[in-house]
Amino acid sequence: VLTPHVAASSSGLAGLRERLAPLNGSLESGPVPGGRFRLTADLPLEEAAT
Repeated sequence: VLTPHVAASSSGLAGLRERLAPLNGSLESGPVPGGRFRLTADLPLEEAAT
């Protein structure tokens, strides 16, 4: 389970970025055509041991 406790000082998108950083993750957000909004989070996953 990838849930290390990280105390974020911000809420919203800034808080999400703060929580992703210790996991080597990233967050992209912004408007897309059609008046919609896209939020993309990338998190690296370790391969399961076999």
